[in-house]
Amino acid sequence: MGEFVTVGKASNVPEGEFLIAEVDGQNVVVAHVEGEFYAIGEECPHAGGPLGDGTLDGCELACPWHASRFDVRTGEKLWTFFIVPRPGEFGHDTWENDAWQYTGDVSSW
Repeated sequence: MGEFVTVGKASNVPEGEFLIAEVDGQNVVVAHVEGEFYAIGEECPHAGGPLGDGTLDGCELACPWHASRFDVRTGEKLWTFFIVPRPGEFGHDTWENDAWQYTGDVSSW
């Protein structure tokens, strides 16, 4: 765990919300979840999207570009949006004869 850096007053971040702060030249998202404060990098590792423009649902922060979701408590990636659902994901069973394996994502929409 890194060192603690003051980025503002706790009262400026209500429960269930977040702010963007700069620490050592890097933007971080500081989220107030379940009475605690957590900070993760503001840039989505998937495609560089601005997590600070995303939405916070409980402990999950969603990237506004591709809907990838991250746990603000750990930074762990929880979910990535795939146009063609992977095994175990909702909608996967609608792809008959394993068509998901050879059907590309291009022009799926």
